[in-house]
Amino acid sequence: MKILSSIYRWIVKIEEGLSKLLLIAIIILCFVMALARYMNFTVTWSLDLVLLLFAWFAFLACSQSTRRKANLGVDILTRHFSRKVQMCIDLFNRILMLVFIVAMTYYGMYMAQLNWKTKITTLNISNSYITLSLVLGGILISISLIIQIVQDVLVICEKASMEDFTERRDVS
Repeated sequence: MKILSSIYRWIVKIEEGLSKLLLIAIIILCFVMALARYMNFTVTWSLDLVLLLFAWFAFLACSQSTRRKANLGVDILTRHFSRKVQMCIDLFNRILMLVFIVAMTYYGMYMAQLNWKTKITTLNISNSYITLSLVLGGILISISLIIQIVQDVLVICEKASMEDFTERRDVS
């Protein structure tokens, strides 16, 4: 179990670092595009590259928000329920999200296979590189959701408490 936990932490660090690099690259590329346009110089491939990078960034960021339980939610009604009922509703929502993400990932793989020969004209690379961002993002989101579902079940069954799953950071 410790090995899986350390592998997962390693994946999270790579994901967070990659998303930061992608965001920086998108910002720099957009700035260069605007500067080039101001000087009447067109960089035809830059918009396609920004869209490719943004697709990857969006799914990595979505994975991070899922892992941190920072997804948008409406709790006008549920906040008046008991904690156990709220946890059951959260569990049900996570299961629904997992079903949707698994289906989306499956069809994303199918689309990546279909589009493999289709090229992004200005970049001369396969269009599947955009679709593969959905596949990787879906896999990462699914892992986070499965972990959260297991945690919720353990808490609902009173085998653990939520404090058992919060990250402890030593202050030195």
